[in-house]
Amino acid sequence: MIKIVHFSNGGTGGVQSVIQNLLQYSKNVQIENHVILTINEYTAKDYVAPSFPEAASIQTFFYQSTWNFTYTCKLLAELLPDSSSIIVAHDWLELGMVSTLGLPNPVVQVLHGDYDYYYDLARLHESSINGFIGVSNTIANKLKNKLPHRASQVVALDLPVPDVAPIIHSKLGYDIIFIGRCIEGKGYHLLPEIASSLNSVTTVTWHIYGPGSLEVSNQSIWHKEVRVNFYGFIPSETILKQLPQMDFLLLPSIAEGMPVAVIEAMKAGVIPLVNHLGGGVEELIGSNNERGYLINENKVEDYIINLKKLIKNQGHKAALAEKASIYARKRFHPEKCTVAFEEFFLLASKENNTSRKPKRVYGSRLDQDWIPNSITNFVRSRLMKYKN
Repeated sequence: MIKIVHFSNGGTGGVQSVIQNLLQYSKNVQIENHVILTINEYTAKDYVAPSFPEAASIQTFFYQSTWNFTYTCKLLAELLPDSSSIIVAHDWLELGMVSTLGLPNPVVQVLHGDYDYYYDLARLHESSINGFIGVSNTIANKLKNKLPHRASQVVALDLPVPDVAPIIHSKLGYDIIFIGRCIEGKGYHLLPEIASSLNSVTTVTWHIYGPGSLEVSNQSIWHKEVRVNFYGFIPSETILKQLPQMDFLLLPSIAEGMPVAVIEAMKAGVIPLVNHLGGGVEELIGSNNERGYLINENKVEDYIINLKKLIKNQGHKAALAEKASIYARKRFHPEKCTVAFEEFFLLASKENNTSRKPKRVYGSRLDQDWIPNSITNFVRSRLMKYKN
């Protein structure tokens, strides 16, 4: 039995959905999937554990940023099934563990975003990583340019995304959905202005899903005449059931990788209008707006213009929706894409890492192996109180 261990920081975004989908659509009886959630107690407020029903085991590791990092890594490593388990790294802590301790486990890093953050992780932990997966062609190609000597171990793989059947329905008005954290980084603050401009054209109902949408401060920025429903954070399977009822999805985010929410919407025949970030977003929509609309410079007026165009021209709206659905269902086939991921995991596992040497990437003098965690924690806790 081959054991694969996915590490997750317990977030509620696309990374969690990717892991859930990889487990859900895994059909290889020789593979046993495990999940380890790493939760920083200082930053995880009102933490709710995600669900991974197909996992052979789910373990939650709570740690504090004031701890001796070597001590943290040793505790985390104790949760691994064995030294041959394949580590799938979706974030930094598991990479730090492997580098710090020199663990022999095969390691695959998944780069979920076209951000310096992921490329820096790859560079810092290069000697501890057997293979790299970019979730878009852009990400994979950029990493190959940054690590040309490792280009043969970098692949671009399409994400497994559940199929959502589009429906043809007649109704009064239009429904627009936003999925994500209600913060400026996701462009949430732009939505009320767009909504107000559309209100004079036709009946539009807005549906806001995601962390922060139930907060009074995020609801108060909407004009009273706008029809808007706030759902808070709800399971992705619930959103999938409601997606086919929607007409448009807006994603005015300032940074993305290969946004799962957009793929899900496209499969359901929901037309995406997204900030033109290039990379995965452009791959999805098409550089000439074949399957939705790319909004240059995130201009509010362009969101409004294109939404009005779609509302006015029902034939164009129907054609775009069909093209988006066909493209997404073909490219992001859940079972086929899961097989591709698993084949790459198994390929990486064939590499022998018994000679991997410990490399301290994070920490200071307080993170030495010989310093008791109680001392490191005491000193750092005092320093934090002093700064605050």
